[in-house]
Amino acid sequence: MSTKYKSSKDVPTDALISRLNELSDAITGGRDSLHREFTMRIPAECNRDADLVIGEAASRLTRLQSEVERLRGRCEELEELVHSQGRNNAELQRVLNKGATPYQPYILRKQAEAVDAVIKRIREARYEVDKTSEEVSDTACTLRIAESIAISEAQRLRQQASDLKKAGGDHADT
Repeated sequence: MSTKYKSSKDVPTDALISRLNELSDAITGGRDSLHREFTMRIPAECNRDADLVIGEAASRLTRLQSEVERLRGRCEELEELVHSQGRNNAELQRVLNKGATPYQPYILRKQAEAVDAVIKRIREARYEVDKTSEEVSDTACTLRIAESIAISEAQRLRQQASDLKKAGGDHADT
């Protein structure tokens, strides 16, 4: 091993994982193994000394756990936003279905724009989730599904607006 890292924070996560696995194996390897692997060196080796490796791993886990909780809260906010947008769209759809108006295509395009805003927020959340985790998580999968649903809804609204405009014109093209 070496002293190539000046601080535990500089040690790559994969190096920490490898060392943690070595330390885990050393625990079951007997007294000699424990003595050899759990010594502290001078100068300290941030990627080898058990106390530094375990401490840094614990710090990173704590930070990641906080970030995961923050992102879960953000996902819940986005899920509520998607559901809220769906309720708003359903209400507008009921109004539209009561009778055709020349303003329907305009309203449908505005609904699609609102859904686009939701898509943008979902993508921002996905970026945050992807940035903090190397593995695909349940949160990332949920966000991908929500994004796909929202994209389909926006496309449906735009298509409906286009169909209505072709059928009867659009008097509210502002």
